[in-house]
This record gives sequence, C-alpha cells and structure tokens, in this order.
Amino acid sequence: NEKYRSYLEAACLSYNSMVAVYYLFLTSGRCAAYIPEALVEEILAVPIPEPQKGILNTISNFNDLDSRIQEMFGFKDAELALIEDLFKYILPSFKGGTTSIGKQSTWTTEKEREQILTEYCEYFSRVLKAGFGEDKNISATIFTESAASSLPVRLVAIHLGSPKDADIKIEPIDSPKLLEYLEKLDAKYLDSEDKRKGGGIFYRRVARIYDTVRGVPTIFLVKPDKVRYWTRSMALRDADEVAADIKIWKNEALIENRRGQESIV
Repeated sequence: NEKYRSYLEAACLSYNSMVAVYYLFLTSGRCAAYIPEALVEEILAVPIPEPQKGILNTISNFNDLDSRIQEMFGFKDAELALIEDLFKYILPSFKGGTTSIGKQSTWTTEKEREQILTEYCEYFSRVLKAGFGEDKNISATIFTESAASSLPVRLVAIHLGSPKDADIKIEPIDSPKLLEYLEKLDAKYLDSEDKRKGGGIFYRRVARIYDTVRGVPTIFLVKPDKVRYWTRSMALRDADEVAADIKIWKNEALIENRRGQESIV
C-alpha cells in the first residue's frame, strides 16, 4: 500500500542500521547476554526516523545506510562514538577470541603513532570542557615506550589548567623509567586510598591517581595495553567519573568554607 510506504522505508532504514543493534544490546537481555534473538516487543520498540518520501534513495551499501540514519536522527559526535565503538571493539571482543581488535595492543603503525591514545585524550578533554567550560585549558601527556621492549600497561596524564602548549604531547620514556614512575604513583595511590580496598596500582587492572605536576593538577591513568581500555567511549566514561570527583571535592570545599565562616562568627 503506497500510503504506508514511507513508514516501511523508515523502518527498513532503522532495522538494518547500527542503531538497531546498539539499541537492542542496551534493552534486550536476550541479545546482550543470552542469544542474539530479540523478542517481538523489543523489536517494535526500536526507534525509527520520521517517515518521509525517498528516505532510501542513493543508498547502495551499509555504510550509506548508517550515514543516512545518523543524519536522520541528528546524532552528536559523542553518541556516534558510543555506537561505532560497540561495533568496532566491543562486539568483536565479546563474540571473538584473543585475536579481536579490542584485545590487541594499543601500538599502531609509525604513520598512525599513538592514534588510539590520542583519540582517547581528545574525547576525555571534550567531556571536561563541556562540564567546566570551553575556556579551560586542558592538555595531555602520553608516555610512550619502544614497541620492542614495552610494559603491558599504558600511562596517560591529563593536565588541568596547564600552560598553553601542545594539547596532546607524546613523551618518550624507556621501560625502567616508566616502572620507576609507576612505583612513585603507586606510593601516592596507597597514601590516598584505604589499603584494605585492594592494594596499589600493581594489583588493580585500572587505576586513577590525582596529583600535581609543577603545580598543575594532573590525573594519571594507568590501564592495560589493550585497545578496549582506551577507546573513545571509555574516555567518555572515565572523564565523567573524573568530573563527578571534581564536583564532589568543590562541594566539600564550599561546605568546609561555610563551616569555617560560621565558627568565626
């Protein structure tokens, strides 16, 4: 029936796109944790774009289809990163074995040197600027070893309010020097955390340490040298947690300041 053609085309566009798979993995227990077979009511809940004539025109492959659905829904860059990372890293790691891309080292070719960690730092910075202001000067340092003799962990530093220099700096470091750096951060971590909660950074898969470098507040992130720990979507989550910590500390500081003023009065 021509009357419903635009609705069927809109549904066809949505159900064959990355959006439908992403949505079902978030909402369907069967797809996410049991078998990849959604129930009827779950499929009917998948959002479709506003029906319009010619919505499938010029589409010849799945890349065209995904581009069209992104355009129709008007996804923001962060939303696209979540959807694309699911397909590029999370699903292959979930369905595949040790050879999946998410379980590989973050090392890339010399031409794309530290591309994965660079994108991670870019998205991390975007979240903090979105929460605290675009005028905030945030930079990052990626500590990089030689691929031939590297530790199975990566270290990144996010600097808050640092002097205006390169937004993301790659700092070469050899393995002994990196290990020494990690030992210092481990001591700092144990000083700030309850030791009964699981020990230092060498006993944890992921660690986040707040410190200062030459007077600049800095967040050190220590994670395994696996791609899935350094994706754009992980940067969004990690930066959200850091932003929450900063807001909690600011609120606590305000409360302490008010208490101090009241005691003086």
